[in-house]
Amino acid sequence: MSEMTFTGKLCAWGRLLRLPNLFTAPWDPVCGFLIAGGASDPEKIGYLAVAALCAYAFGLVTNDIADLKTDTAERPARPLPSGEISMKEASIAAVVLCIVALELTSFAGHGACFGMMLLLVVILLYNYCGRKSALLSSALMGLCRVFSFGIGVAAVYPEIPSLNMTLCALYAAGMFLFMFLREITHTINALNSRRSCP
Repeated sequence: MSEMTFTGKLCAWGRLLRLPNLFTAPWDPVCGFLIAGGASDPEKIGYLAVAALCAYAFGLVTNDIADLKTDTAERPARPLPSGEISMKEASIAAVVLCIVALELTSFAGHGACFGMMLLLVVILLYNYCGRKSALLSSALMGLCRVFSFGIGVAAVYPEIPSLNMTLCALYAAGMFLFMFLREITHTINALNSRRSCP
């Protein structure tokens, strides 16, 4: 494969990171932070938002690394199977994104940093183990959203009024249930589509 231009490389990274979806990531921790009553400490919002972007990008990169064999057979035009981005480059990017996500959340407090550790672990479990079971993958996807929301809550803890804590718990439970049911429905529909194909 001939050497790629700088623009071509940027486009490949843009496709790997699915840029249109990337900027939806900050809303979960920011929402958690605000519902928990953190509006009086707005400087943490920036740390949480950028850390969430890094965590989401980490998930996307490790997802493509984990799916390399499948993508090579079914989606050879993806950046990794096509060779536009090497496994080494993707692996380095994943490590850097992980470190930056943890470093940024540490500025929002130890609780937020611990929440980010849990989120990154769940992301890896989803990418490398979750797809083996529809129930497990749906539960892990729900946990990803809950932990992302929880990072914002943890940045305020323990100074959270009881009403705000109740709202956070209800929001997290509702989010988990919504994501779980959405993923289950998506998986069932995908299986039915495959069975209907000749």
